[in-house]
Amino acid sequence: MEMLNQCFETMQSTMAKYKMAGYEPDVEIKVDRNECSFFELYRAKEMIEVGRKAALSALQAGHKI
Repeated sequence: MEMLNQCFETMQSTMAKYKMAGYEPDVEIKVDRNECSFFELYRAKEMIEVGRKAALSALQAGHKI
């Protein structure tokens, strides 16, 4: 399962880089990859909160949307 997870993360990372190269975002909000794996969907509420905190930090750092 770990190998499948690594393959998925590599593919997702490559696709994200490709899209961001073509459509530069106004703000990039990064969440640590180790926060959650692909198979931990039951942690959705927790991960939404992690994303919310990362967004607030980015906005407080002076980024504007």
